[in-house]
Amino acid sequence: MALPPGKGPSNSDPTEPPGQNDAANNPAADKARRRWGMEHSDDPPVATGGNDGDPPDGADMRIAKLEVHVENIQSVLGDIRSELRGLASSLSHLPTKQDLFTNAIAVVVIGLTVIVITVGGIIGGLDFIKRDDRAPAAAAVAAPAPAPQPIVIQVPYPAQKRH
Repeated sequence: MALPPGKGPSNSDPTEPPGQNDAANNPAADKARRRWGMEHSDDPPVATGGNDGDPPDGADMRIAKLEVHVENIQSVLGDIRSELRGLASSLSHLPTKQDLFTNAIAVVVIGLTVIVITVGGIIGGLDFIKRDDRAPAAAAVAAPAPAPQPIVIQVPYPAQKRH
């Protein structure tokens, strides 16, 4: 069933196969061609070869272009491979999740230790100051002082004459 001119998927001449000239009138068709790698080419359409084994017209030029493109792709792939090797070697030096978790736990433990030592030092210092204030009273209660001993001083008397 033939569609009338100007109707259907293509607004082109009905003698052309559908999709040949859609890009000029249909931006969506052009976008779809680009997405699927079917971009419009300025090259004339290639005539198919016969069954005699001869290549189609212009095939040698197209094959040469493809060979050049393949060489470019291979060189780009080589560059990508070398970049990937460099990335892989630099990734081996980065810490793992387990390393990061272990380091985080170590930081928390060290922080808590510093807090405990600081608070303990403050409490111990305050207790020490408070003990110095009551130290004499505590010593008196704990052990009574010994009774004072009399001090005896003997003074020599001059010798008296006996008569």
